[in-house]
Amino acid sequence: MDFDFGKIRKISMEVLCYFMEAEKKNTKKQMEQDLTASLKKGAVLYLDGTLSSPKKISSAVFREDHFYMADFVTDERGYIREIRYDTIC
Repeated sequence: MDFDFGKIRKISMEVLCYFMEAEKKNTKKQMEQDLTASLKKGAVLYLDGTLSSPKKISSAVFREDHFYMADFVTDERGYIREIRYDTIC
């Protein structure tokens, strides 16, 4: 019996890509849920200095053409009051 290892490798990569994309969607959804929870607790959300929504931020963060850094601004009691996502490259 002859195996077509090129075909097997292609199928394996397709399966791997499918699961990676599924994980990315789950992570993006979880980030959106976490930001929504922070918003409900009183935090203000910013994306590159502009007020933003959890959906816009999670979509931007999971794009592959930019990288973002999160900055958590707290009040004097240590509660998170602002979450700022800024492009770093």
